Amino acid sequence: MRTLRILGLGLLGMMAVLLGFEIHHWQQAARQERESRILQELTPEKLVANCGEPVSDESYSLSNVPYSREIKYQSSNYPFWVKLEFRPGDDKKWHLTHFGSSSIGVRPSDANAYLAVEEFPCMAK
Repeated sequence: MRTLRILGLGLLGMMAVLLGFEIHHWQQAARQERESRILQELTPEKLVANCGEPVSDESYSLSNVPYSREIKYQSSNYPFWVKLEFRPGDDKKWHLTHFGSSSIGVRPSDANAYLAVEEFPCMAK
């Protein structure tokens, strides 16, 4: 009888540990999904509103048609520099196409794109 009780408690303990790992995994997946969505919805206007005035904001045009916009931030703290590139989509709105910093470079379509929000958290405000 005592052996059954020990086995039962051991099984319950293992189930509790596995449930804890699964909850952590769900939370992490939800956070990564939210941060990826932030990058996909980010526009230059939202970026400046959330992060303040950039060091430079340059637009490039071809035959008076805008095709690229580059926004740069610099800081004495980590990350030391951040560069974001936007391009107009079919809907004529600007969409983030590349995020680069002193330690990473990602595109919103990359599986690890959520790292950009962790790197430069003001984008998520």
